[in-house]
Amino acid sequence: MMIVIRQATMADAPSITKLIEESVRALSSADYRVQIIEAALRSAWGLDTQLIEDGTYYLLSVDGVLAACGGWSFRRTLFGSDAMASRDSSRLLPGNDAAR
Repeated sequence: MMIVIRQATMADAPSITKLIEESVRALSSADYRVQIIEAALRSAWGLDTQLIEDGTYYLLSVDGVLAACGGWSFRRTLFGSDAMASRDSSRLLPGNDAAR
């Protein structure tokens, strides 16, 4: 088995989005109705491409298949996909604000 961890690029966005959608649908189905899951995928639960642009988003592949993804942010937006209207991409202040 070959495991590779690497920094994500914008070219990875479609694969990341697909993995997030598949994961959310599978892992949330016992706790949320389909309508709630689909609404969340259109807003909060999705890819934040700012993290890719900042170089703080990573991918884990197993034998060439994307298996996991995630990152951290130094932006004010706490979480959420590009679709969230309340995004604040201003930078946090080191020494004052915690990374997210």
